[in-house]
Amino acid sequence: MILKKDLESVGIEATLYNDKCACCDAIEKVIPDIVMVDVSGISKDGFEIVEELRMKGNNVPVIFMSSNNSIDDVIYGLQIGGGDFLMKPFDPRELIARMDLILSYRGKTRQQNNVLVSKKINDVVFDFTSNSLQQGMKVCAMTPTQSLIVKYLLEKKNQIVSFENIIDTCKKNNRLMNDSMNGLKVTMSKLRKNISECGITNIKIETYRRKGFCLHI
Repeated sequence: MILKKDLESVGIEATLYNDKCACCDAIEKVIPDIVMVDVSGISKDGFEIVEELRMKGNNVPVIFMSSNNSIDDVIYGLQIGGGDFLMKPFDPRELIARMDLILSYRGKTRQQNNVLVSKKINDVVFDFTSNSLQQGMKVCAMTPTQSLIVKYLLEKKNQIVSFENIIDTCKKNNRLMNDSMNGLKVTMSKLRKNISECGITNIKIETYRRKGFCLHI
């Protein structure tokens, strides 16, 4: 129930089923974007749900989760058609980031009240809910301020955005920085370092002297 609330808090509609038959019936009727299956404990119902779906030709994306810490379960889950496997305990933000990545592979993005929260460009997923950048299995975490700035730069991608406009955007969203100009430069310097260290190569944020930043993608 806690996980359900975490998902709904970011605009994801989630329905919980404890019964195998009820779950399978609902999947066929509702056609969800993603199915999350808990295979903790000794019951094999979770694996059987996915096996049954695949036998019927249903290719809905599946994320397994488990507290068993069994590599055999991970391998089996992926072999029968799971798209991902998470070991408990995990941060709900990681699950959301992985869900967005799976959706991006299918050309889908999530929206909240018509506000962009996830977008894929040039194989990079910009997730403004989990504040992360993803390229394949590489994930770069961002601070809320960095995420806000990247979102603003993405809206004006391949254009130089002035330092002043970025600072104004931060102030309007209550992301004030001490000594605004220097704070902005430090914030972006750390972000570029993180992007590089995480191995995300398909985007580049450049500084233009006395002008601003540009997100190249």
